[in-house]
Amino acid sequence: GDGYYAGGLIGWSAEGIISNSYSTGDIDGYYYTGGFIGGSDLMEISDSYSTGNVTVVSGYNGGFIGYDYSSVITRSCATGDLTASSND
Repeated sequence: GDGYYAGGLIGWSAEGIISNSYSTGDIDGYYYTGGFIGGSDLMEISDSYSTGNVTVVSGYNGGFIGYDYSSVITRSCATGDLTASSND
């Protein structure tokens, strides 16, 4: 859906471990939007991927993670397109 902290797998996550996971759906968001996770803090993420396209209006956004603070990410990627749209 449209909004803050939108992610293909998780909207927001902190101080956890994710491994061998994936997301495939397209994501539309406004702020803190990512194909896999919208926002993360102090996570350990490994061997994971997202394939969906990400369409955003503004803010911190990315193909894999929209916003991150000090997470460790290994052997993970995003293959979808990231598109910024106008909110007009």
